[in-house]
Amino acid sequence: MHNKLAYLVIPAFVLGLLSPIASGAPGAHGPDGEHLDGAVSGSGSGLARLPDGSVNVPKQAQRSMTIRTVMALENDHPLTVELNGRVAIDPNAGGRVQAPFSGRIEAGPKGLPVAGQRVEKGQILLRIKPVASAIDRGNQEAQLADLRANRVLAEQRVQRLESLEGSVSQKDIEASRAELSSLKGRERAVSASVVGSEAITAPASGIVATANVLSGQIVEARDVLFEIIDPDRMIIEATTTDVALANRIDQASLVSHPTIDLIMLGGGRSLRDGALPINFQAQGKGMALAIGQPVTVIAKLTEKVKGIALPAEALVRNPENQPIVWIKSGAERFIAQKVEARALDANTIVVVKGLAPENRVVVSGTALINQIR
Repeated sequence: MHNKLAYLVIPAFVLGLLSPIASGAPGAHGPDGEHLDGAVSGSGSGLARLPDGSVNVPKQAQRSMTIRTVMALENDHPLTVELNGRVAIDPNAGGRVQAPFSGRIEAGPKGLPVAGQRVEKGQILLRIKPVASAIDRGNQEAQLADLRANRVLAEQRVQRLESLEGSVSQKDIEASRAELSSLKGRERAVSASVVGSEAITAPASGIVATANVLSGQIVEARDVLFEIIDPDRMIIEATTTDVALANRIDQASLVSHPTIDLIMLGGGRSLRDGALPINFQAQGKGMALAIGQPVTVIAKLTEKVKGIALPAEALVRNPENQPIVWIKSGAERFIAQKVEARALDANTIVVVKGLAPENRVVVSGTALINQIR
């Protein structure tokens, strides 16, 4: 009789201890010490959002959702600021090829380069044959004809004087030779402008970022033909309205590209569209960046702020679009807590208000918990 009663009582006692609703856990208090675990009505046996807004997640579901938590620890962290920027060509590792004069495009010895093709410094990219209006071309051809006729006369005069060497002064012979040399040089220059072409070479080694040429195309002087970049070295041009910000930046990173190293180069002192530029050098192997691409820079400042550092994925938003984190308050119960946070770097945030140091915060699987209805 007593043994049977023991078997009936003990399971009920054990179930009472293991109940997720009846058991408290670290992290059940708010930042000011208030008790977050209120009375909960309704079933807490399955995956569901409870009437008080908390969420019940069974252990098996927690494992399948890869839910991980960490104990919140308060510490001093550097202040951060978000800057809008764009990707630009590094002037020391790339270049821009422009047309020196109006002309017609002709392919080089290796053909015309296309975007994405690698070129070497000094490589002939193309040739430009000068073009002119009908009147200008007629004047150049007339001038060339005069120069050729004068050159023939000068050659005959030099030959005649050289045959009379000894009977004519050496001064006259040298003068006729100098005149002939001048006429030959002028003829070559005018002939090149009429029928010749000029080779355009690559100013740096790298990848062709943009190519704006076709064979036979007519271009004007200063038209951009190619842009060449080093894919492992680029410039990030961020902008700010704070003149003193550049002197307060300790280090920086890109939000969408945390593996890329940013080296602070300095800030400008001349307003451009109402803002000051701050330049960073981006370095890394195979950077997935394109010229002109907009990026967001997270700049760490030398000032400190007290708060709790968490992975960026720990922060989500509730239906009212307010930033929240999820706190584990029991074996299977999670509570949403409104917080104030700011970015620490591309992968980390710092919560400055809303969390207590003993809270156990969800840092993996947060988005899945937030979707439970």
